[in-house]
Order: sequence, then C-alpha cells, then structure tokens
Amino acid sequence: MQNIRFHNNNVSDNDGDDDNIDSNSNDVYSANDNDNGEADNNNNDDDDDDDDGVMVTMIQKEWPYFHEHLIFVKPLVDPVNQSNRTSVSVNYLLPVSLFASLFWSMSSLKVDKGFRLVIIGAGPTAFGMLHRIYSLITEGIISKEDIQIIVLEKEDEVGGLARSVTDEKGFTWDLGVHVLGVSKYPEFEKVINSAVNKWNKVRRSAKADLAHLFKSDNSYSNYVPYPVQHSIPYFPPTIRQKCINELKDLQGLPVNCSNFAEYSANIFGNTLLDIFIRPYNQSGFTVFVSVWTVELEEMNAFWAWNRIPNIDLSSIELHCGRSRQELENDLRSSMACFKYPRDYKGVGKIWKKIAERYPESIFHFQERVRRIDIEAKKVITEDLNRETHSYDYNAVLSTLPIPELSKISAVISDVNLKHSKVILVGLGLKYPQCEWTQFVTWAYFPLPDTIFYRCTFLSNFNDNLTPDCNQFWSVLCEIGLEADANFVEEEVIVKVIEGLKLKGIIADNNEIVDKWLCILPYGYPIPTVNRDEELQRCHEAFQAHNIYSRGRFGGWKYEISNQDHCFMMGMQCADLILLEVKETLYTF
Repeated sequence: MQNIRFHNNNVSDNDGDDDNIDSNSNDVYSANDNDNGEADNNNNDDDDDDDDGVMVTMIQKEWPYFHEHLIFVKPLVDPVNQSNRTSVSVNYLLPVSLFASLFWSMSSLKVDKGFRLVIIGAGPTAFGMLHRIYSLITEGIISKEDIQIIVLEKEDEVGGLARSVTDEKGFTWDLGVHVLGVSKYPEFEKVINSAVNKWNKVRRSAKADLAHLFKSDNSYSNYVPYPVQHSIPYFPPTIRQKCINELKDLQGLPVNCSNFAEYSANIFGNTLLDIFIRPYNQSGFTVFVSVWTVELEEMNAFWAWNRIPNIDLSSIELHCGRSRQELENDLRSSMACFKYPRDYKGVGKIWKKIAERYPESIFHFQERVRRIDIEAKKVITEDLNRETHSYDYNAVLSTLPIPELSKISAVISDVNLKHSKVILVGLGLKYPQCEWTQFVTWAYFPLPDTIFYRCTFLSNFNDNLTPDCNQFWSVLCEIGLEADANFVEEEVIVKVIEGLKLKGIIADNNEIVDKWLCILPYGYPIPTVNRDEELQRCHEAFQAHNIYSRGRFGGWKYEISNQDHCFMMGMQCADLILLEVKETLYTF
C-alpha cells in the first residue's frame, strides 16, 4: 500500500517559499543538520558607502550581493548638522544595473592576470566561490584570462558532506540528512531553485523521546514535539509547573554565562536542563555518546545565542490547560514545511546539477591533497594509482577540516579544536510502517537506552529514496562518538535495531531488507569555549600564506555551517581574494 507522507507533491520552484533549512537552526540544542530554519542571527550589518555624497542601504544584507534587488539611495548630509539630517525624506531607487556600474567603477580586480586559484573540496563552499567568480566573468568585471581555477576532490563526485549515496540494494541515503527551507540568502535560493524542477513540500514534524517522563506503554505517547522547550504543556503536571515556575523566576534577570551549561540554566531553567538538554548534548559513559561528545561546560554560549529559539512563556501558559489531543490539533494547523527535491535520489543530486554549469576540465576527482608547499606555492596531490600531481597557486580555498589543513601545510601546529565522529546507519524495510512514523520527519533521543541520538524517516521525503516506494520504507540513524573512539560495525547495527524496536519505530515482524553503514570521521565541529581564539590564530597563520579556510569544517563554526552558509562563505571569500571586499558572514 502506498502511504501518503507529504502534501502538495508538485510544488514549483518559484512558489515564493524557497529553501534552506539545511540544518536546523530554529530547533533547540541539536547539532543536527536537518531541521528547519535559519541559524545565524549575527549576520551582517548593512554596509554604507559614503563616497560621492551617497549613503547606500541595501535590502539584501550581504554586500555586495545585490543581484535582483532594488537599492535605496539617500542623499548624504553632514552628520554634524542634525537639522539637515532630519530634513532628508526622499529615497531614490536606482536600477541594479546602474548601481552595479557605479559600484564596479570604484572596484576592480585586485590580482594579476593569470591568477591561479586552487579550491580543495567540491562541496557547497566551493560552488559558492565558483558561482561568484563565473558571475563576475559574465558581468564583465573580470575575464576568463584573469583567473585559472582548479577544483580538487578526493571523492569521485561533487557534493562533499551534502552528497547522497545509493547503495547496492537501491536505497538512497543523504550524508547528514540535509533538507531545505527558507534561506535568508536570495542568491543561494536562486542557484538551488535553478537546479530543481519540482519540489515536494514536506510538513516538518520533529519529535523528542521523553519516555523517562511519561513511562507509557504506548510508545507514541512518550514523544513530544521538538523543540522540547516549546512542549512544556505536554509534560506531566508536576514537572510542567516546575518548568514554568523556573522560567518565571528567570524573567528579567541578566544573563551571564561563560559556557553552554550556564546558558541553558539561565535561559531555560534547571528542570529542562536535566530532563533533556544535558542528557541529549553531553558526553556519556559508553563509547556511544550524545550528540556533542563533550560536557556542556566545555562548550561556549555564543553558538547557542545564534541557533536556539527562546521561550514565549505567555504562550506556554496559555496552552497548559489543553489536552494532548487539542495541543496536537493546534500543532498540525501551524506546522512549518521544508522542501525536498521531488524527482531526485537525494539532495546530493542538486549539487551535481549545479556542477554541470562549469567546465569539466576544472574538476580533478579522486585526488587527495597530500601537501601544500607554502614556499613554492604548490598543492601536491595523489590519485588512486598513487601518482602525484602538482598545482601552482596564488591562492587556495580549502574546505578541509582545519586540523587536516594544518598538517598538510605545516603552517601551524597543535590545533586545539574538537570535533565528533558520526556513524550513519540506514535500514531499508518492507511495509508495513508503524503508523505514527509515517507522518514524522525525524526524532531525537536523549537517553542512553539507544545508541543513536536521532533518526530520520528519510523515505517520507520523496518516492525515489527506496527501490520501490510501494514496497519499502527507510530510516536513517545517527550515532555520535568521540573523534578517536573505536567500535565494531556489526555491534552498532544490532544496537540500532534494538533501539528502534524499544522506541516503537519498528516491530519484531518488520522485515529488514537493507543495512547500510557509513562513518563520517568529522561529524560536528564542537563550539568549545576556546574555539574563537583558536580560529583566529589559525586563520591569521593560513591567510599570511594566501590559504583561506572556509566551510563547515574549514570554518569550524557550527552556528554557520548549513549549506546556505557554506555557499555564501564561498561567494564572499571570492570577493575577498579577488576584489578585497571584506567578508560579513565568516569573520574572526
């Protein structure tokens, strides 16, 4: 039987509700890459250009990405003469093309002709840079002769951590589970939408397992909507009231926090900290640990300010008198949606389509970078036949993890950054599928009775992720480990199956037809207390040698590690290298 899992499965790419969730921002306390919404709230003040007596305010914040936008131009008055300032009331609208001419007449290529740029990695960051460079060529700002581009990729295809893998049984798995919602970056949306003809619009239904609170024999009754801090009305009465009392006590108090533990206690109270935040996020007592793999006290608070939505206490109190059924009815009427490509086998196909726009000759696949000679300015690689290749460079954009970049370049040693390792386990099953999971996108698990911290019902996203959508469904589980932890693959799969049965996701009589496992040595960049100081030290050393490290692990800032963030990092880094325009998204 075909299960109905998404509504409006013929959403055009110009419906005004475009992408990027890619990661999860608006959800709380998760290091996940698949929830919905924008993450970074610290982006970019409007830039003012006061040359020639004109102050420019852009509708789109990422200067100078003004494509397809009108620009407001105000006459600039003497800031000393306040009466003149207040008398200005007229805004002039300049066509973008005219403004572009004005802007670029003051800006030009800051590098010599024949500039050699080597890009390490072929993921979203690389494509952001390629998009920007080829846009500059199209606009006539630079010529093809001005720049020589080489893209080095150790895999046999593009996408990086945004790839999708179809296994030998015909099931498709996204690495990290990337979905797309509404991005604040129009240029990213334009590029993504141009690569997808049709979208499925999927209702975002995330759950969190709180079986330790409810202890219900009905497995579904142990779940509450995620983020958990918005689901206090679902809690048992005593715990619910305790949470509300703590939140009231915290209102109006100054928030002083030097780490994530203090942030959580000062914003959400100790009860929420104890029942979900700490167990979901901190390290455990076995090799399989929760999502961050470190103690909350080791993490900084800055990332949380930019990732985690606060609580509307009045709304929570208003809902506390309602039954669970009434709460769920209200939730269904206000569910947000994300988009997933309708006809593609996974999100990774999007980046393959984008890659088709660029010359094949610039991509060098299955070449692993072994060394960067900063004196000779050469990148040395090794291919599958163990033959070495050498590429001259004037500048390098690296999306390698910073510790790896430090090793191959010998620019800096003893990098003090932490990361987790992630194991992905995908199970392909024959129908039937547990009824409640047919309408859930993913679920979170804070307790040590499962080794996975999240599972995603991937086959609910489109009909092409299994060999036959009428016979099969799939679930993808994520397990966090410390970076150097060892494990036995067979044991991991057994424990995943046990956990899924324990949580009411699969039944004893479900036939498992596919078992897939993938190891991501770099799963999450951990926002440790010392992270920002260490990043500044690293970037200053790299950039002194014209090596620019950006992206999820090249930038190492979890709060801006979504696909759209990485794409914009690449765009802005292109402007930094070629035009000396300062970055506004990635700063250090």
